[in-house]
Amino acid sequence: MEISGNTPSTAPALTVALTNKGNSSQSSFKAGQQLLVSVLSSTSNNRATIDVGGKTFQAQTNIPLQAGQQFRAIATVNNKTNTETLTLTIINNKTNSETISRALRSAMPQQAPLAETFNNWAQLLIAASANSAATKAIPAAVLSLMREILGKLPSLSNIKTASNLKNALQHSGLFLESALATRNDQINVDLKAMLLKLAAQIQTGIDTTGNNKQLLEQLQRQTESALARIQLNQLQSLKQEGSAQPLLIEIPAWEKERLDNIRLLITKDKSGKQDNHNDDDHQQWQVRLQFNLPELGSVEASITFNNEQAGISFISKEAHTTDLFSDKLSELHEDLRDHGLLISHLSSQPGNIEPLEPHPTSTLFEAKA
Repeated sequence: MEISGNTPSTAPALTVALTNKGNSSQSSFKAGQQLLVSVLSSTSNNRATIDVGGKTFQAQTNIPLQAGQQFRAIATVNNKTNTETLTLTIINNKTNSETISRALRSAMPQQAPLAETFNNWAQLLIAASANSAATKAIPAAVLSLMREILGKLPSLSNIKTASNLKNALQHSGLFLESALATRNDQINVDLKAMLLKLAAQIQTGIDTTGNNKQLLEQLQRQTESALARIQLNQLQSLKQEGSAQPLLIEIPAWEKERLDNIRLLITKDKSGKQDNHNDDDHQQWQVRLQFNLPELGSVEASITFNNEQAGISFISKEAHTTDLFSDKLSELHEDLRDHGLLISHLSSQPGNIEPLEPHPTSTLFEAKA
């Protein structure tokens, strides 16, 4: 399954929309041009005021920036009827590493699993529909946006098909900044974009409400934690020098009346020369999928594609789940073979489920002797 045109940036990037008014000429920015960018100010929702060549712009970024930062960036220009979109990709490797580490440290303590936040919202909306006094302080526009966000989340049965899974991945928030450069409609369906709209709406409610701000402030913290979670996944999926680029995606999906976190870690590595081959560019793909269902408990499926063969391993925390998968392995093997796949191995075994992490090592924390 290919997700074309919507891969996350391989480096920290900024997106700037330049409106061409009247008959004024378009900007002088050219594709491939290297520019010096200065950060004048920034906000918690990854928007920043920047200076480029003595001109001031409002930018959306895929990482948090701080006032006073300077870095060089390479320009990518996309011209549309009334708007010119400028993407500035940071090209200083030292700045990249420092910026990513700073952003990780900022997002880590704020983030929370998306399903945890959204399940809390679902309960709140149930109370709101019952005219609970506790929700009277929440503006109708905020409640409407919360319902819209929860209503657009997929169900487990819905993402069983490849097309629906691809759609859920594309709208997971991980690809927002790269998609905005070419697709304006992404703002209406992307999870991160909708959370940013909700955060702004909640802040408006806080600013205009005289009393009972406590519940709105709690909702704002929950919204920021969800945004931090998506941002953390984006940061962990940025390409690091000397390592393969991972893709860590979290999809909250409905299972009956509750949401469960479906997490995928996709990696692609050069596996070196194969038997009877001299192809140094041979690629090995691995997909690790984790989920937790009431009937099954914690499960991880690890799928490896190598030399036109697929190997699949299931690890289950619960013994009865291990037995269930073991009983279905022969049936699964036949189904996969009927779809044209060569299966190197299939297995089901008990074990602990380790949290998905894209990098075995991290520069997030540094120790000094």
